[in-house]
Amino acid sequence: MKKFGKIFIIGTLMSSVFLLTACSKNENQSTKGSKSSQSSSKLAASSSDSVEDSMNLDEIKTGDYSSIQGTWKNSDGETITVKGNIIKINAFDTMSGFSPATIKGLTINIPSQTDANGNPKVIEDDNDYKGSPLYTKKLRAFSDSGNNSKLSYNFVCLGTYTITAYSQIDFLPATYTPYNNQDYTPNYNSHNNASDVDRIFLDTGQEPNVDSNNEYKKID
Repeated sequence: MKKFGKIFIIGTLMSSVFLLTACSKNENQSTKGSKSSQSSSKLAASSSDSVEDSMNLDEIKTGDYSSIQGTWKNSDGETITVKGNIIKINAFDTMSGFSPATIKGLTINIPSQTDANGNPKVIEDDNDYKGSPLYTKKLRAFSDSGNNSKLSYNFVCLGTYTITAYSQIDFLPATYTPYNNQDYTPNYNSHNNASDVDRIFLDTGQEPNVDSNNEYKKID
């Protein structure tokens, strides 16, 4: 009887040890699975954020600037600030020189060329353009796939018509090579290289045109 009692106790202890070991293994596997799942989720979120953060040309040409929020700066220290659907430019390139400008959606305001009523000033000189507005409030959106590098472009341009040309702000995503519409020389694309970051350009021209000398990159 005593012998049977000892065997029973030993058997019970061995069963308990087996159960504890099995539970521990299941917990470890569950923890590993949870960590793996969390890691995958973080990776997916990171990938999603990366896509959302890139410059979206389809949105920009409609006046939606959610993909380019922040401050952009050129080599001269001049800035372009984007917040919501408002773009503030402290040195917009116009036919009358550089001037502060504000874009809201697809409407632009250039204070130095705007009258007391909020309308664009007109040319007063006695010439062929007398009475013409210095700029148009409504921006025109230009976009093209850039399939033909000599006749098209590979960026979105928002332009205001200023007498004989467009004062423009151009948006070029990372890795895109800009194609200029009005440069037909043999070296038409020699100075336009792709970049590993999104870029914004300011320029004045009769057609959409990227000015590589007035390039803005995001700083925050």
